[in-house]
Amino acid sequence: FGDVTSAGALFSATSSPYISVLYFINCRFGVNDGIDIPPAGVGFYDCLFEEAYNVRLRDEEPDAPIEFNSCVFNGSLNFDEIHTRVPVEIDRCLFNENSHLNMRTFNTKGNLGLYHLEIKNTLFKGTVNFDESVIPFKSVLEYLTFFREVSFKNAKFENEVKIQNLSFAPFITQTAKDGFKSFLTALNKSGYSKEAKFYEQNVGAIAADKKLDKDGLQNAEDKGNA
Repeated sequence: FGDVTSAGALFSATSSPYISVLYFINCRFGVNDGIDIPPAGVGFYDCLFEEAYNVRLRDEEPDAPIEFNSCVFNGSLNFDEIHTRVPVEIDRCLFNENSHLNMRTFNTKGNLGLYHLEIKNTLFKGTVNFDESVIPFKSVLEYLTFFREVSFKNAKFENEVKIQNLSFAPFITQTAKDGFKSFLTALNKSGYSKEAKFYEQNVGAIAADKKLDKDGLQNAEDKGNA
């Protein structure tokens, strides 16, 4: 789907009231605005996204997940137009160097329900933004690797969110450090102080800075005693 004709065909399919669910298998998306999610959901399997892709809702809430499985993203994947609670699954995906996962303000108007967010087994070589979003009850964030900046400013984690095996590359810029600190702040404010303490003590430059500070104080104390 990379030209005007194919984009028009895709728009006709997603807007048709007679189509309730869509599956895309081994597809390539080029210059394309995105998709309006039909009521019974959509699945992308082994797909390649070359440009920005916007996820919107045809109805107020779909009844089945918006699923990306084994997909590759070279541009941005944008959920920032979705402010209600919807089920989203991202599994075994690769976000390349110029990519951006944009979930800013995701689920900010969501009501309590069974729908949750699952992001698993995924590499992020681009940036990730969860600013002002709400991570729903019983969501899953696991086996994720972040190579660049993440941001969780004013984000909230609801109860029983599973957070494990997150890896962060060394922070070589202040922006990267500040983004990671926003993740720790969001965890602490949401009642996940144990998880925040673990990542603060064991991740990248934050842990290295603490070790350097501790070693520096010890050296100064040793010199003072000499």
